Amino acid sequence: MENKKKFRHFLLVPPVMSFILMILGTLIGMIIYTVCRQAVSDSAWLFLFESYGVFTGIWIITIIYLAIFEKDILKNVFNGLNGNNFKMLMIGNAIGFGMNMICALVAMLHKDIALSFSGFDIPYLLVAAVLVFIQSSAEELICRGYMHMALRERYGVIIAAIINSSFFMAMHLGNDGVTWISLAEIFIIGICATVMVECYDSLWMAFALHASWNYTQNIILGLPNSGLVSEKAIMHLDAAGSSIFYDKVFGLEGGITSVIVCVIVSIVLYLLAKKKNEV
Repeated sequence: MENKKKFRHFLLVPPVMSFILMILGTLIGMIIYTVCRQAVSDSAWLFLFESYGVFTGIWIITIIYLAIFEKDILKNVFNGLNGNNFKMLMIGNAIGFGMNMICALVAMLHKDIALSFSGFDIPYLLVAAVLVFIQSSAEELICRGYMHMALRERYGVIIAAIINSSFFMAMHLGNDGVTWISLAEIFIIGICATVMVECYDSLWMAFALHASWNYTQNIILGLPNSGLVSEKAIMHLDAAGSSIFYDKVFGLEGGITSVIVCVIVSIVLYLLAKKKNEV
């Protein structure tokens, strides 16, 4: 059994297995989406199910895989980490919101984007919050919950962090408008999420960071989220132009501000955790 476990944690196995889980999970998610499509005709709601809801399948297939082959790792998804609690969930949520708002403010001050109030659709906003969390946490479950945990056992934290963040970056290569800046940002936010897992013993904190970033950008501000544009949001994007601070196709993640913010937050989180552990 130990030899089988070591093989499952060999350098290329977790990334390959993660890719397989994503493919199978997406297929399951598309079946779920097809069912939802029969009951929903509104294009804005269909966007939610197609862009975010399909990731339910990744959750399902990954949990099944972990329950069969990686029970120790599965514990980390729920109560196996001390930082998996409501407090860390809220802190991660606040950090993701703050990071995104800083990037948006810079883009607005540089006149790359102009926003106006669109309105509140409470049912839509609540369902969007659930589905965005499912999508974001599914990606974290694959990259930080499974892949990182499996690799760090054999190769250490640094190698595991680089591989899981590179895989996370590769997941977005097919998105509309992807650029070298956006890829750098995605890699670094993967590192930031890994810092949360390692330094704060919290996968939930990484779940919340990712979900809050996506929700703020796409559903609150109405901006492209890695190339995906929601038809309904609290704010309406009246005008957009590309610059070093904002990409009109990829969104805030295509600007240098997001890279800088992610680097700063990663460093600050690491230093705060290090200082706390030294006291």
